[in-house]
Amino acid sequence: MALITLDVQIVPDPRRQTPEGHQAEGRPRDVLLDLHQWRETVGNEAVPEGVDGVLLQPQDTLTDLLPWLDRLHLVALNFPKAGDGRPYSMARQLRWRDGYKGELRAVGDIQVDQLAAMRRCGFDSFELSTNDLALQAARYLQGPRAYPHWQDPAPVPG
Repeated sequence: MALITLDVQIVPDPRRQTPEGHQAEGRPRDVLLDLHQWRETVGNEAVPEGVDGVLLQPQDTLTDLLPWLDRLHLVALNFPKAGDGRPYSMARQLRWRDGYKGELRAVGDIQVDQLAAMRRCGFDSFELSTNDLALQAARYLQGPRAYPHWQDPAPVPG
């Protein structure tokens, strides 16, 4: 997987997801949990060391994360297929309604022509399936825009 950031840098992704039923291991701040693992691991306590963020599926609800948003470094939203628009709505809600200021990452079935819309919804990093796709995305994000006011990310309130 290749990770591209909002400033159009292609970087290796140090974080990894933990499979269901496995213990999260690794250096501090390099593990993503799914919502089920998050509920079991965190509950009403502090975010444990070594957990940097949570991976949400389109059917997950955001209300479970509200108490921890200010302590989460990363929220990843999964696009199970390119035509699924629910993560766009979740991203806007996290940024504008809930005031999330951390990294908001798009993962899953991401197509290069979706990146401008994702940026407008508040995403600031994108996990792409191949390095070739990441290079294509970087060229796309750096290229000229016919309607720049439509493609530039909207300012985050606050």
